Amino acid sequence: MEVLAITSSTHLANEADRCNLLFDNGLKTLHLRKPKFSPEEMEGFIHDISKQFRNRIVIHGHYDLAVKFKLKGVHMRRKHRSDTFRNNLKRWKLKFRNRKLIFSATFHSLQSLKENKVGYDYVLLNNVFNEGSKFNFEDSGLKLIHTIIETSNPLVYAIGGIERSDIDVIKNARFAGAGLSSSLIRSEQSAAIKELQVFLGA
Repeated sequence: MEVLAITSSTHLANEADRCNLLFDNGLKTLHLRKPKFSPEEMEGFIHDISKQFRNRIVIHGHYDLAVKFKLKGVHMRRKHRSDTFRNNLKRWKLKFRNRKLIFSATFHSLQSLKENKVGYDYVLLNNVFNEGSKFNFEDSGLKLIHTIIETSNPLVYAIGGIERSDIDVIKNARFAGAGLSSSLIRSEQSAAIKELQVFLGA
């Protein structure tokens, strides 16, 4: 199974070291999400990631850093994800400066995913397994999710409250993979590596 790691949204001691460790153990994509970080703070975090792994980082905000450091891609914030001339121009300018750059975004419902017209490389569907989730994984609900994901133009990754017990549902719904945060970033080091290997091997 494809796995995306998502950083803590706030400062976390030694987090860059943890990200380097995850990369060493097979992680292909890290979402660098620090909404309150200044460009300088975000740049400092990127500097702490080994150069060989920076092309695996998808950055949330401060998009110019994706070009400067030749990152994997940019994750468009809600205000930048709509299909408007201004947003399309922003994406075009970034792509012009780095042809290999990929684009992603987060959606919070099946309806918004279904209505998406922007050509992202992949998207995240949020709050899929969090407590109080509105997603129905009974037979009829699973078929609906499966159908929408199958007809979605970009690949769709599940994020939010994911545990090992959810692996079969993620696969049966035809998600492209899973996005993990706390279990990889905040847990004890050996447990994080084991968790990553379990999902990668699923």
